[in-house]
Amino acid sequence: MSASEIRIASLAEGVNPLAFEVGGSDLRLSADDELTLDRPLTVSLEIVRVEETLDIRGRIQGTGLVACSRCGMDAPLEIDLPFRLIGQERPETAPEDVESEDLVYHDGDSLELGETLREIVLVSVPMAPLCKEACKGLCPGCGVDLNLESCTCGERPADPRWNKLSELLDRDGER
Repeated sequence: MSASEIRIASLAEGVNPLAFEVGGSDLRLSADDELTLDRPLTVSLEIVRVEETLDIRGRIQGTGLVACSRCGMDAPLEIDLPFRLIGQERPETAPEDVESEDLVYHDGDSLELGETLREIVLVSVPMAPLCKEACKGLCPGCGVDLNLESCTCGERPADPRWNKLSELLDRDGER
């Protein structure tokens, strides 16, 4: 039984509070996912059971690390994600691979939330995370981290593809 597996038989009719932790391995995070966890995330659930239907309201909280899109250094990412799911017993005629983003199926005995939690967490990762808003990034010429030291490669010549724009700016007196 994984940390994110919920035993349906252990849930009473009505409201069932539940909390557990999930780590990077529980969420099957890899280097390709651009998120690492140095500590497990806390998952808090309130599950309302009405027969075989589960109304799941939850929150995932913790801190992860992402690479800054400008300088490549680790940047902390605060994770505080509320979510709501509806769990139903999988009908015999339902295809295995069809699920909506808020509907999850269980087999009558247990409900595995690992993949759903993984998707919720990964969708929250910003496309271009920053270590700080004023991150200067890397010098395109020599690659030095401009947050830590000054560049010594001097001013680079302008890209000739921008010459026409420079001419327009000079003509309009905007320089």
